Parts: sequence; structure tokens; C-alpha cells
Amino acid sequence: MAEHFRDYLDPEIDRYAAAVLEPERNLAYGGLVRCSSAILTAIGGEHLSSNDDGQRWGFPYGTGHQAVIEIRDERVVPALARYKDVGLFYTYTGDAEPLWVPDTSSTYVPEDVDTGNPVPDSLVSIGEALYAATRLPRRIGRLAASMRAPVRDFVARYRWDPSTNQTKKDIAAHYDLSQDVYTGPHGFLDDKFVQYSSGLLLPGQQFESLEDLQEQKIAALACKLELKSAETLLEVGGGWGGLAVALAERAPNLHVTSLTVSDEQLKRAHQRAEAAGVADRVEFVGKEISFIGFLQVNISYASSSGLLANPRPQHLIRIVGLVRSARPHNNPQVVVGQGEVPR
Repeated sequence: MAEHFRDYLDPEIDRYAAAVLEPERNLAYGGLVRCSSAILTAIGGEHLSSNDDGQRWGFPYGTGHQAVIEIRDERVVPALARYKDVGLFYTYTGDAEPLWVPDTSSTYVPEDVDTGNPVPDSLVSIGEALYAATRLPRRIGRLAASMRAPVRDFVARYRWDPSTNQTKKDIAAHYDLSQDVYTGPHGFLDDKFVQYSSGLLLPGQQFESLEDLQEQKIAALACKLELKSAETLLEVGGGWGGLAVALAERAPNLHVTSLTVSDEQLKRAHQRAEAAGVADRVEFVGKEISFIGFLQVNISYASSSGLLANPRPQHLIRIVGLVRSARPHNNPQVVVGQGEVPR
């Protein structure tokens, strides 16, 4: 959701906002509009009332309670049907006026959700109620997607251009942006490390700042990677260089090779390494993971804090192969996000 919020702040790069708020008025859209009441009823909604502003619908939430939403625009149901949580998000935030609003006086808010702020508390209840109400349609959708997957994957492999240029085109709109989008007044990343992956909140710890959580995550990764004995580290998807530089600062004997395809990230990563005085031990390379074979270094350890959340098997094989070739008598240490690749 943070990504959608980021894109919402910079709508020129956001394809979802236009799709949700300016849908093509075709036959499919018209059918969804005409069947709006039937669709809401089918997922358990109850039509409560209508007025000049819109229609009030209640959805079961908890035992004997409801979350109530007032729908003020015909675009809401098509957006929910097509884009689910993203549609819910943009129909509330993306236009000059919300296309739906929570009925705070009629929406049940559990004690563990209640913060004393009626609107955000009601939004949480509505989101959870709609998530539960659409469980069956989502299961059907996942089943249909799994049945289409072989054809989809075949077409994707046929169309894929195995070049860094293709990857650059795919991510340029997402990352080659002003840093203010991420860490400015409305940014959602920490200023110090500019980490896209989640920080680490320790048990019983009170949240104070994103920087603290990222500092703890980096310390945990450094411990898991056993950096004191490491010689070289390959980072896949290095972003703005915050993790690579932080790990190099913690291990004076460590050499890091970090891959990123974004030109903006690459530039800022070089600047970060120079400012930290570790540019001689941290190399940032504008390549993507499929070009991992070009590396002319012996990799002792490899990590990825985000890019390999859903890795392709062949990419993991390449990484583990590089590590094993460098450390034939030791177990390779490959950290993916907060987990490990099986050895």
C-alpha cells in the first residue's frame, strides 16, 4: 500500500489512478455498473438506504456487527471488482472528493482497533470487512490465474527481451524520480538509509523512527551474514546504496558489489559511498540479476533486501553457484530479505 501511496503523490507515474478514476466506458464497465447492487449483495452486502448523496451498504464485521460504507459514485463497484484493495484505496483518496466514505456512526470498531479517531478507525473496519466478504471471489480469481499461468508464462518468455535496457524501461518510471518522492515531506522511507524493505521492530519495542528500525534490521543482517569473516558480498537490488554502505562501514575488510538498474539510484549510491569514505570497497554496477555471470569477483556472501522476494529459480541457482565456487568447502550464506536460501 505504501507504493500506491507514493504513486498517488506523483500521479504522472501511476497507471492505477487513471485506470480506477478514468475507466474506459466500455461494455464490461457498463455491465459492472448495472450489476453493482447484485455484486454487493452477492458478497454479503446489505442495502441499508439511499439518498441524494448515494447508497449506504453494510457488510458483516465481527459477531452481529457491520461496517457501513456510503457509495457516492458509480465507479466504486467496477474499481472494487477489477482492482480490489487498490480500487478501494484510489476511489477513496484519488479524486477531488472521495467516491465513497465510511459511515462512522454505524461502523463497528473493535477495541483493539479503536484509537479514538472515527474516520481512520472506520476505514480499518471497512477494509477488513470487505476483505472477508470477498474471500471466495478472490479464491476463484487465484484459481483462474493459476490455470492461465502456463499460457501467461509462455507468452512472457516469448516476449521477454533479455537485456538490461528492457529492465531499465520497466523500472524507470518507478525509481528514476526525485528523491523527494521517497524521503521528502510526504515521503515514506527513512532519510538515513533510504531502505525500501521493512525495518525490524523488536519484541516489546515502541516505535520511535524509521531510521531506528532500519538500523536494527541492518545490524541483524550483518550478524546473520557473519560479516566479520566475510570477504566479499554481492547485493542484488541495492537501491540507493544504503545497505551496501552501512554493511561496509560495519566490516572494514568487506568488499561489496551491489547491482541496481535504476540510473537515479546508481548515481545516489555512488554519492553515498563517496561521502561515507567506502567507495574503494563498495562497487555499484548498473546491471540486473540475469547478468550476474559477468561479475569478475569471487563472491563469499550474497544478499537481497527486496528484489528476491519472489525470485526466479535460475537466478538463485546462479547466485548460489557463484558463492559455492568461491567457498567450495563451506556452506554458502545467501540472505534473501529476512530469510535464507536453502543450502
